[in-house]
Amino acid sequence: MAPRLKFIVNLLADGSVVSADGEYLGAWGTDETDAFYLFTPDGADDHILLHPFFGLLCKQVACWHLGVPYDPDMPMLADRHQDDPGKPSAPL
Repeated sequence: MAPRLKFIVNLLADGSVVSADGEYLGAWGTDETDAFYLFTPDGADDHILLHPFFGLLCKQVACWHLGVPYDPDMPMLADRHQDDPGKPSAPL
C-alpha cells in the first residue's frame, strides 16, 4: 500500500492531481499565458477550475473533491480531516 500523502489534494510535478490516499483526480497545468493554473478532472475534456495562485487552486480542487463550498481558509493537511473527510475542520 502506498503511503498517505501529506495534503488533502496534491498537485504533483508530473501534472497529476491525487488525493491524500492516492486516488487520481485529474490533471493540472497552466493556461497558454502561464498566468493561471488549471484543473481538469479525470475524464473531462476541459478544465473546470482555474486560479492565478497555485496554493489556492489546490484549495479549490480540495473543496470540489470533498463536495464543500470553496473556503480559502480551509486547512489542507490530510490528517486534519481523518474524523470526517467530507467536512473540513476548523482553521489552525
